[in-house]
Amino acid sequence: MPNPPRRARFQIHLSTAIVLMFAAGLLMWANTLDTGRIFEDADIQYYGFGWPLPAVFVPDGERLLTRTFSNVYYPTFTIDLIIAIVFLFSVWYMCESLIRRRALKKGP
Repeated sequence: MPNPPRRARFQIHLSTAIVLMFAAGLLMWANTLDTGRIFEDADIQYYGFGWPLPAVFVPDGERLLTRTFSNVYYPTFTIDLIIAIVFLFSVWYMCESLIRRRALKKGP
C-alpha cells in the first residue's frame, strides 16, 4: 500500500484555531489596558498602554483609539510584538501536540 500524499499547505485543527482566536483576543485586551501614569512633561501626564511593556503613550484626557501612531515607542512595541508571536506559537504548539497525542492513543 503506497504512502498517503503529503499535505500541500499548512493546516491546523479547528479547535486549535478557536483557541488561538481566544488567545489573540486576550492579547488584544491586555494591550488596551491602561498601565498607569508613566511620566510628566511640561505639566502634561502621559499614560502608557501595552503589555508587558507600555508601547503607546497618550496624554491625559485623550482617548487611546483616537490617536495615531505618533506616540508609539517602537523599541518596546517590538518587544511586545515578539512576545505576542512567541505566546501564540506556544499556544499553537501545545494544542497541536495534545491533539496528536490523543490521536496516537486512539490508534488507527
